[in-house]
Amino acid sequence: MGPAVVDSSASGSFGEWGPGDSLAVVIWNVNAGGGDLLRFIDSELSLACEAGGLLKGPHFTHFVLMIQEARRWSDDVPDVPAEAIVPWRVAPDPWPGEFTDIAEIARRCGLALVYVPSMRNGPDETEGKREDRGNAILSTLPLSDFVAIDLPFEGSRRVAVAATVRSADGDRLRVANLHFSVSSSLFRVFMTGNATRLREALGLVEALGILEESRGQAESIATTLGGDVNTYSAQETALRALWESFPESPEWDGKPTRGTFPTDHVFVRQGPMSRIELVEGSYRRIDDSYFSDHHARIIWLRIVE
Repeated sequence: MGPAVVDSSASGSFGEWGPGDSLAVVIWNVNAGGGDLLRFIDSELSLACEAGGLLKGPHFTHFVLMIQEARRWSDDVPDVPAEAIVPWRVAPDPWPGEFTDIAEIARRCGLALVYVPSMRNGPDETEGKREDRGNAILSTLPLSDFVAIDLPFEGSRRVAVAATVRSADGDRLRVANLHFSVSSSLFRVFMTGNATRLREALGLVEALGILEESRGQAESIATTLGGDVNTYSAQETALRALWESFPESPEWDGKPTRGTFPTDHVFVRQGPMSRIELVEGSYRRIDDSYFSDHHARIIWLRIVE
């Protein structure tokens, strides 16, 4: 794989996040780069990237967009050594839009970016460039305190990505982007009863706890965790563990996000000293899939005045 990409400051003129302002937090699996991300940002997040990064909508002041299966298509991805074994290339279904890699989209839209690949996307070049894929966070606010968390290994390498955004008054919100496994190897399924996603969930919660303790925060920082949990049922133990650890999380609305399955979720922990709260009624599924195989989800967070 290539290196992580970090651009901590947005080049667009988005201003600050102040008391009473709403921040949209969005999760979306873009089907290995196949979702029409530029049109999604324009239509759903009111950011006209091709117009010089102009936020044109009245609904919220800022947004954080957490992407799973972001694809990097770049010369920065190295050649594969002859003896290496890498994952097969995952290519999205044909669609009528333009494929652009995640770093180029952030640049076009003037957004801050952290992208961490989880795995190679095929051994060969595509139109003269090589690919990897992983999780990305794009933001109208500056990003800091970047952390990449290797999840417990199951069927393939999975890396959660976390960063922090701040309000004008110093209120902090950690955002963490996850993508859990569909299943483990057949041997591990037989040996463990396929507790794959539960192990990944508990490992991620433990890692975030260690991170907070190491920085003296003791779970005081508000945290929003979300992404493709790959759950087949809303009763899965992985979801119950995450809801228990993030008690201010919105309830699942009963709507599937991939086919008939409730795969994608957002979790919220306010923190005892935080002024950041979930805007009631803001949690919803975005009904247009924009050529991905997943529907996105969105919540709004607000700083209490």
